[in-house]
Amino acid sequence: MAEDFMPLLGWDHVELWVGNAKQAAFFYEHAMGFGRTAYSGPETGVRDRASYVLEQGEIRFVVTSALREDHEIARHHARHGDGVRDIALAVPAAAEAYREAIRASADDLASWINRGAALLLAGQAKEAVGVLREVLEKDPRQAVALNDLGIAYLREGRTKSAAVNLERAAKHMETPQVARNVAAVQAAAQRAPASIPVSRRRKAKPRIPAAPRASEPPPSRSRRAPARPRKRRPAVPGKRTRRPATRPRKRRPAPRRPTSHAKARRKPRTRRRPRTRGRPRGRRRGPRRA
Repeated sequence: MAEDFMPLLGWDHVELWVGNAKQAAFFYEHAMGFGRTAYSGPETGVRDRASYVLEQGEIRFVVTSALREDHEIARHHARHGDGVRDIALAVPAAAEAYREAIRASADDLASWINRGAALLLAGQAKEAVGVLREVLEKDPRQAVALNDLGIAYLREGRTKSAAVNLERAAKHMETPQVARNVAAVQAAAQRAPASIPVSRRRKAKPRIPAAPRASEPPPSRSRRAPARPRKRRPAVPGKRTRRPATRPRKRRPAPRRPTSHAKARRKPRTRRRPRTRGRPRGRRRGPRRA
């Protein structure tokens, strides 16, 4: 019996492209008894689509709808309506399965791109670079292939090539994932030290300390120079030595407290004379007589 070239372990999930993923997920939850297990959309960094993962036992559905009118999902739904778009199968090795799929149909670029992504997930960055290069030779505008190729170069440590491919991917596909990858490449380029060829590097010569001469004393470890001995006057017998008298310092007078301008010009208050009832405050003067 011939050996199976692509062994299948079963179904993984079925993806449906619909007009309104939120409404479809609500229907499957409340009418069919499915449970919502995952979500992706603008809240998680995906700006062009919204997807809900629904599970019930071993059945798994992925319901997806577009968030833009010019998206591929919107055009597909306008032409065909709600329906199944992708069927994911569980296999022992994804990279080997995609290789067999490429053998069957070499013109299918999606299989080449998926094989490169599977090799990246398996940690085989060198093999992924070769596969993704073949994809870009056929179609240089494949943004997903450019993004994956930039990641593969970054894992190999080739930051310049990674930056070039990720910038090209950002021109064709403006998504948060590509923007995060570009930022990661820029951060890696800043952390990486500048590489200098070995032939141009100068080897530091070992410094040998010079031996001290016989006539000179060995240098002291302290940086400060040794203090000079003070000269003392010879003591005279029968005479008492005194220190020269110093004049006491004159104390400076305390500064005067400055007075404000308004305080200095303020006039003293005068007590007002109380006014009595029935009497005029001032003397009335009549007209002068000639």
